[in-house]
Amino acid sequence: MSAATVITNLVGLGVQVKDAWSKSGKDWPAFLTSTDFKAIEGSVDQLLASLKPNDLQTALVEVRKKEAALLNSRSIPQLSVDELTQFHALSDVEHQLVTKLLAAAPNKSGFLEVLVQQVLPALISVAKIVVPLLI
Repeated sequence: MSAATVITNLVGLGVQVKDAWSKSGKDWPAFLTSTDFKAIEGSVDQLLASLKPNDLQTALVEVRKKEAALLNSRSIPQLSVDELTQFHALSDVEHQLVTKLLAAAPNKSGFLEVLVQQVLPALISVAKIVVPLLI
């Protein structure tokens, strides 16, 4: 799965879960055992199953390659404003993949909690910049 597809799927999954959680009015542990979560659990499980164990790692490698290509042997301060915006967006995605999702990946409820509460806000703000860069 390409990095662009991984990021798009993570954003879609996060938005779906966050929407159901917000509408449920429950705290996170109660939401995970509620009928609200059960109603979306099939599509959540399907999306999670589509993310193979190496997909997050592959996406991380692709993001790092794109960062290196953007730098093109220059230092960060030598980038144009447009390039700095792109580099910053890639760096945000890299940070979220490394520090949050890879650590939470083995545990479904932990992964979803980290995705919705920590990673989604960062991904949603940079996805429209990063996804086209990775295609």
